[in-house]
Amino acid sequence: MHRYGSRRVTASAFRSLSVIVLAGLAACQTYPHPEGADWISSLSGADIIILGETHDNAQHHSIQAEVIHRVEPDAVIFEMVPITKTEVADAARARGTDLREALGWDESGWPDWEIYEPVFDAASSSRIVGAGVARDDVHRSMKEGAQSVSNLPPDYGLGESLSQKDTEDLTQMFIDSHCGMITSETARSMIEAQRLRDAVFAMRTLEAHALSPGPAPVVLITGTGHARKDRGVPGVLQQVMPNASVVVVGLLEQGSGLDSSLFDIVQVTKPSEREDPCAAFQRD
Repeated sequence: MHRYGSRRVTASAFRSLSVIVLAGLAACQTYPHPEGADWISSLSGADIIILGETHDNAQHHSIQAEVIHRVEPDAVIFEMVPITKTEVADAARARGTDLREALGWDESGWPDWEIYEPVFDAASSSRIVGAGVARDDVHRSMKEGAQSVSNLPPDYGLGESLSQKDTEDLTQMFIDSHCGMITSETARSMIEAQRLRDAVFAMRTLEAHALSPGPAPVVLITGTGHARKDRGVPGVLQQVMPNASVVVVGLLEQGSGLDSSLFDIVQVTKPSEREDPCAAFQRD
């Protein structure tokens, strides 16, 4: 049984839901990009910094690398790194061996290593902490509920039911992001996977923060959907450690349709060039 409330977890690599969860949303509005504003300096003093991203956008990873270079975090927690790869990553860096190979990146299903490499390079003096949830556990949560695969304490909220509005909003989000090609039942099962991963990302972030020896923050690298303050990782952190200073940076693409109020700081970039996210569904 996987034990997400403990330090050691048996887990295999898991890729997040497709990038179309963000890229496929309809455009509603864009937000001004504060050119020249030294917004990174405003992160000073935070305990936890969350950097939301669109996974295949190289510009987002360049911004993340700059943040990490500037704030010098004690640890960087990666959604993309399985929990069981944490020690593997540290060992590879200590030996000077190839981190890409040690992480099995090319087989992981994440976008090309080259666009993530600047982030790992910037974190060369920080601990790497894996937060990726095992694929089997994600699938199980979709069938049995998030609480069934976790022994996290009650304050992580997995035993609580979502409000009807949140359930309806998330259900529609997953349907829209899958081009209307999934049922409401399937979408509702995806909500449980989302909740499990939010909670585990928060748990791994708090563990990393607890091990930090000094004033340096820890940084979480995750998808923007997990970074949003209304129902993502920040909400879990607020429940578990309400006195922590958490700053959430939303790295958004123009036309993403995401409300800027979901984040403390917003940086807007051009969208990545990518295939129409609905094309794969249409071909099927």
